[in-house]
Amino acid sequence: MSSKLKFKGKEKFALWMCYWQKGLNLTSQAKYIIASIAGADILVTKDWKFAAGLFTAYFVMTFIVGAIWTHKMMTAEIEVGNKFNKFVNEMRKKIK
Repeated sequence: MSSKLKFKGKEKFALWMCYWQKGLNLTSQAKYIIASIAGADILVTKDWKFAAGLFTAYFVMTFIVGAIWTHKMMTAEIEVGNKFNKFVNEMRKKIK
């Protein structure tokens, strides 16, 4: 049996959505700065190209940040949650 999971169709789409949603969550403060810069540029230059490029770059950045976080930090995030989970603490004490 292969150690790598193979996704098809809906599962692959759900994984991509997980990456994007996690990245969007982690970079939510940056969107206000990017929107302010893009809005100011549109008002000054009356050109949408720079703003479209910024929004595209932000979209790609959220996807990449989410993928890196999901693959590298998810275990640590779950472990932090487990430290405050009473059931997990009781089970760990019982196993020891």
